Amino acid sequence: SNISGKDLTGTILDDEAASALSEGTAPFQAMYRPSEILSRFDGEFLNGKWKLQVTDFTGNTTGGTLKSWQIEVCYLPLSENYPPAAVNDAVTAKKDVPVTIHALDNDSDPNSDVLTIASVSVPAHGSAFAGSDSTLEYTPESGFTGTDSFVYTVSDGKGKTATATVSVTVEMNFALEFDGNDDYVDCGNGKSLNLTGPLTIEAWIKPSDWGEYGDAGFGRIVDKEKFLFFINNINGTTYNNQSLVVGLEHADGTFATSNTPANSIHLNEWQHVAVTYDGISSVKMYINGQEQTLRQNERLPSGPVADNSGYALYIGESAKKDRAFEGVIDEVRVWSVVRTQEEIKSAMNTELKGAEEGLAGYWPMLGERLLADRSGNGNDGEIVGTVWAQGAEIQEVLSPLANVILGLKILSGQTPERSTIADIDNSGMCDMPDVIYILREISETSTSAVMY
Repeated sequence: SNISGKDLTGTILDDEAASALSEGTAPFQAMYRPSEILSRFDGEFLNGKWKLQVTDFTGNTTGGTLKSWQIEVCYLPLSENYPPAAVNDAVTAKKDVPVTIHALDNDSDPNSDVLTIASVSVPAHGSAFAGSDSTLEYTPESGFTGTDSFVYTVSDGKGKTATATVSVTVEMNFALEFDGNDDYVDCGNGKSLNLTGPLTIEAWIKPSDWGEYGDAGFGRIVDKEKFLFFINNINGTTYNNQSLVVGLEHADGTFATSNTPANSIHLNEWQHVAVTYDGISSVKMYINGQEQTLRQNERLPSGPVADNSGYALYIGESAKKDRAFEGVIDEVRVWSVVRTQEEIKSAMNTELKGAEEGLAGYWPMLGERLLADRSGNGNDGEIVGTVWAQGAEIQEVLSPLANVILGLKILSGQTPERSTIADIDNSGMCDMPDVIYILREISETSTSAVMY
């Protein structure tokens, strides 16, 4: 009956149409055919009784009390074969890296038939096929980033099929673009960032101008008030024109700067820049892995850097918010050790694992809302005003594919000379698409492989 004692208005519960139920008297009797979504629980079609809740306000609709009761509905077993339900999928992939898609995980069949993938269409910007384990594998075409899609058909094995679309977003290498005015990333003042002794700062930069501060620009790459890393345009009395500058404030209050030769920094080009300080007196600077001849002012670097625990580390701006960087910054790394030229050069084009010794803060650009610190030190950066842009060509850390294949062959007994394990350098990692590819190579007893 009507809990409120009033007539109900609502929708007829039948399998025809949604005509309105005008002034009427409870109890109401009607037929109700649940939609496909309502007839599934936890993704499965179930037989038996289930309940539909109906609500009614007592009093008026703005101040009444919400009441509820339930209608018990009997859901009978299906007597005929119905087609499966295929649900669209959306996945992400990295550029030039295949991705495996478990498309059937969210598909279902009202008769509980086992589903298989019957066919796959051809995507516009890559290839796709169904594996023997009823998964899909998509491979983007070389160099492609953006969105792609393809359609797959699922079959219940009894003549009934359904189709769904897989949408793939192939991620580009991301970086943050700064407007030279008020964009920045605030990475906080975590304990690991209070660098007073040895330090190394690295980043990829692509400046579109020199920065916010007049003709000089002084666009900040990294700024923690007591140590600064920035570019300079025209300031001939102090710095070489169009150069890279590091400034260090020492514990005794002195301030020392060093900068690279004139015309060593270029607009609208990707450049890897790095600076090291040993905490005593030696500053070294590198552009694209090459050590630079430095110009230093009368106050030479000497002794520890002043305590900077009370200052946040900024990317793309100064601590005083008056030296904004204009352009794109990628792959920022801060270390509490002096990195050698060889270490800088060998790793500048490669993602870090995040557990390297002395890594104080590591901010690869991954297109996320928060700039996560992958060093494990918790120095996540708050992104203010910047936009995501195309980044530098930074590669994943991967072992040479031939070495991984060799290792698996050894473990499977296909290579009798187990001493050849010494030929494998365990310096990198191999992701799941590589493993799939390797296992296929081994199953075909092939000794050749192509890195993709």
